[in-house]
Amino acid sequence: MKILVSVALVLSICVMRGIPGMFPNLHAMISTVNVPMARMEDLYANHEDSLFSSNWEVADFSFEEFEVIGTEDDQGNPDVEYTISGFSKDGMKKLKKKKRVVLPSVGAGGRVPTWIAEGAFCDMEIEEVEIPGNYTHIQFRAFKNCRIKRLVLHEGVVYANKFAFADNAVEEIVFPASFRYAAEGAFKGNKLKKLIFPSNIESIGKEAFMENEIEEIVFEGKIRHIHERAFAKNRLAVVRIPKSLRNLCEGIPGIHPQAFSDNPGVENPKKAGEYKVVLLTPKRNNPFSLESRGNFIVDPEDWGV
Repeated sequence: MKILVSVALVLSICVMRGIPGMFPNLHAMISTVNVPMARMEDLYANHEDSLFSSNWEVADFSFEEFEVIGTEDDQGNPDVEYTISGFSKDGMKKLKKKKRVVLPSVGAGGRVPTWIAEGAFCDMEIEEVEIPGNYTHIQFRAFKNCRIKRLVLHEGVVYANKFAFADNAVEEIVFPASFRYAAEGAFKGNKLKKLIFPSNIESIGKEAFMENEIEEIVFEGKIRHIHERAFAKNRLAVVRIPKSLRNLCEGIPGIHPQAFSDNPGVENPKKAGEYKVVLLTPKRNNPFSLESRGNFIVDPEDWGV
């Protein structure tokens, strides 16, 4: 049966690609394969390597130009970004059946969109979304409250603005090397369990990853700021931090006192009932005398970690 299904899939692709001339008896061959035609759409949907694993088209989306406030030149002309602003009417119809969305790399008229507009897909029922690297900026609430379980960001994506992916169900995310900043609440209220921050990320915004299920964080670069409640309400006990953090950086606390609040932490062996998130520097020697604040303690001795 598996062989017959695979044959049907390959032959059907040939028909849809317009090459039946290469096989004069192609339609007859397909008709002899014992696979109900009503199931063919399911075959394409479940075949991850198929050319039809995503059939979203430019016509399924709407686009617009966005004037960026504060970028005006001497003549008062602002920078203009070409953005994707949501689904078209055709796209809304398609979304009823297809919950895996792949944004287009090219927009209307062959123009390349670079931003995802504010609230573009907010409150839509999307289970998976894939964002190509031409979208450098993902704006406010772009995918808030969409029920997203799987998120793919390609190399080129730089910035997730306030609440861009808040209130979804994302369990895993791989940040591309190009990614630089997650703003306030950008990934708040998901189901993330582990985070690996690439070298270009220097700052974690307020509440950016609050209310997830994070148990492990890896910093690969020179992080400078971890803002208020950035990792609050997760499942953190021990976090290894880079030596790039300071008590103050550019007049702002390197680690906000509430950055790790409401996490289980580790029990203080010298004070029963007190729990704190343990932050460990690379050599566990706290070379820049980071202060222990709020719900975290830096390089404690005799804590068994």
